[in-house]
Amino acid sequence: MTLLPLSYIRPIALSTLALAICVSLCGCGDDAPKTHPVSGKVILSDGEIQSLVDAEAGVELQLESDPSIRSYGKIASDGSFDIQMSHNGRTFLGAVEGTHLVRIVLSEMPEQAEAENYLDDDGKPIKSKGKARTKAKNQNPKVKADAPVVLPVNERFLKFNTSKITYTVPGGSGLEMKVSKK
Repeated sequence: MTLLPLSYIRPIALSTLALAICVSLCGCGDDAPKTHPVSGKVILSDGEIQSLVDAEAGVELQLESDPSIRSYGKIASDGSFDIQMSHNGRTFLGAVEGTHLVRIVLSEMPEQAEAENYLDDDGKPIKSKGKARTKAKNQNPKVKADAPVVLPVNERFLKFNTSKITYTVPGGSGLEMKVSKK
């Protein structure tokens, strides 16, 4: 049996040690989801997109086959958005492959606010639950606590099951969402 000289063993040992450190720091496998870029634009047919921006609105996608997988993008002043998702405390651009249900998310959803404070375009109260006060009322002292608030979009666009908007990732083109107040 031939023994290797010490000058050969030292670089091999150092390389092996460096590899072991690298594997331990990086993990034995990356459980990061495979995402695809998703961007798009919200078009408000009967109103100003600024009303959605003022409401700190965003677009949320929910994977149809696994409702626990969601991704989100904030709506910019021109109506555009870029979707990203969180997984194990990390943020990834895009969404996972598959068909997604789509909805608009406001900084405070109607389900979290007092029902009598939200009216539809016909002036009828929206049926909702909860006791939280709206952000607009808390920030604007001129708005009375019981003053009605008109939603920037029709309530149906705020829920996955009623928006009737789906998007398949990867998509060939951007997600164009046509929404309305009625």
